[in-house]
Amino acid sequence: MISMSLTKFISSTFSAGQFITCFLCSIILLLLLKWHLHAFGSVRGAARIILECCLSCLLVKMLIPINLPFQISIYDSRILGTIIYPLTIPFPGTAINCYTVLLIIWPIGILITVVIRIRRYMKLTRVIHKYTVAEECLDRNITEALNKNFKSGYRICVIPAKISPAVTGFLHPTVILPENENNRMEDIDLIMRHESAHFYQRHLWFSLIMDVVGINEWWNPIIPLLKKNSDLLMEYLADEEATENCTYDEKLHYACLLLDTEKLMHKKPVSGFPSASRKFSSRERSINACRIHHLMDDDQKVDGHKKMLLCALFCLLTFCSFIFVLEPDTIQMEIIRQQEQPTDGLIITEDNAYIKKTSDGYELYVDGNLFMTFSEKGDIPEDFQHLPIQD
Repeated sequence: MISMSLTKFISSTFSAGQFITCFLCSIILLLLLKWHLHAFGSVRGAARIILECCLSCLLVKMLIPINLPFQISIYDSRILGTIIYPLTIPFPGTAINCYTVLLIIWPIGILITVVIRIRRYMKLTRVIHKYTVAEECLDRNITEALNKNFKSGYRICVIPAKISPAVTGFLHPTVILPENENNRMEDIDLIMRHESAHFYQRHLWFSLIMDVVGINEWWNPIIPLLKKNSDLLMEYLADEEATENCTYDEKLHYACLLLDTEKLMHKKPVSGFPSASRKFSSRERSINACRIHHLMDDDQKVDGHKKMLLCALFCLLTFCSFIFVLEPDTIQMEIIRQQEQPTDGLIITEDNAYIKKTSDGYELYVDGNLFMTFSEKGDIPEDFQHLPIQD
C-alpha cells in the first residue's frame, strides 16, 4: 500500500512529460543560441535584455520539473507513449515500476554532483584565503588598473601558478591574478576591463544559475553544450566591453594577449576553478579562436529583421515551455496492452465494474480488483465513462 501511494505521488508530481519537455527545450535553446552566436555574435539594447530574460526564465524552468496547475498537457501515444510506456509497467508483485526507480536515482545523482561542486568551490576558497594580498603590496600598474575598472570593496588574490586572470564573487569581486613580474600597464588594463565587464554585467550570477541547472539536469547530455555556448556568449560581451574604443592594432594586441595566456596555462595546468569564476582566457584553442574572430570582424552588421525573429523565437520558446507539457499517453497504451492479453472472457460492464474517486484521481475496479488508474476524469476513455463513479 505504501509503495502504491509512493508511486502515485511521484508519478503525479514528477511526470515524464516534464522531463521530456525540459529535454526538448534544452535542444531548441541550444540551436537558437548557436544561431545567435553564428549570426550576431552578440546583440545590444532592448534585444539583449529580452534574450537575457528569456534565457534566465528557461533555465529556471529546467530547475522545476514539476506539474503546475495552469499547464496544458499535450498527449502523444504513438511516439512518446511507445517510448515511456515500458517504464511504467510495474515489477511483478509490486506497484513500483522502472520510472519510479529512475526518479529515485535522479536525486541521488544530484547529491553526488553537489558534493563534487562543493569540494571544488571549497578548494578555490582555500586558495583565495591563502594568497589574498593587501593592495599596498601590489605592483603600481595593477593597483591603477584595479582602481580604474573596479569600485571599492574588491579583493586581490595573487597565485604563484600559471593560470588565467579571473574574477569571482557575487556581491564583492575577488580578482585572481597569476604571479608575474612583467605587469605592463596596457596588458593589465585590458584584462581588468574584461573581468570588470563580467562582474558588472552579472555574468557570475548567470554562471551560477547555469551551474545549478547542470546539477539538477545531470542526466541531460545537452546541458554541457548549452553551458559551453552560453559561456562563449558571455566572453563575446566582455570582449566587446573591454575593446569598445580600441583601434584595430589595440584589438590585435588584445587577441595576442588571449593566446599568450592560453600558452601560459598549457605549460603547467592548474585545476580547481568552478564555473562561479570567469577567466580571461580559455585553455581551449577553439574558444579563443571564436573570440578572436568575433573581435577582429569589422563587418559585423546586425540584421534588424533577423534580430526581431530571434527575440520572437526566444519568447515563444519561453512561453511554450511554461504553458505546454508533452505527456506520453501511457493510458492508451495500457488499454491496448489489456486488450491484447487473454482475459478469460472478461467483459467490463456496469454489473462487474465501477470507478472509484480518490484523492489522487480515479481508479477502475473490475470484479473487485484494481484494473486501471487515471489522474483526471478527462483521462477516462469513452468506453468506461458509462460506469458508475463512487466517491
